[in-house]
Amino acid sequence: MIEVPRVDQATLSLSWTAWKTGTKVHALLRCPKGHLATLDDHEIAADGTVSPSVVCPMEGCGFHETLKLLDWES
Repeated sequence: MIEVPRVDQATLSLSWTAWKTGTKVHALLRCPKGHLATLDDHEIAADGTVSPSVVCPMEGCGFHETLKLLDWES
């Protein structure tokens, strides 16, 4: 499992940022190659563990890992 740091804006490779709509918290992930993806179709546990594993949606990227979002607040 890879621990992913939280940043104000997903500008670092392999980082995440959050935003709220109403009471729902969303996560935006930047994979190590710089591609962006939301995690709206994943479950994020109270401790930040993401399931199922995360696959970068960019064709040819190859990033596929089990992640834990550091500093996750649901």
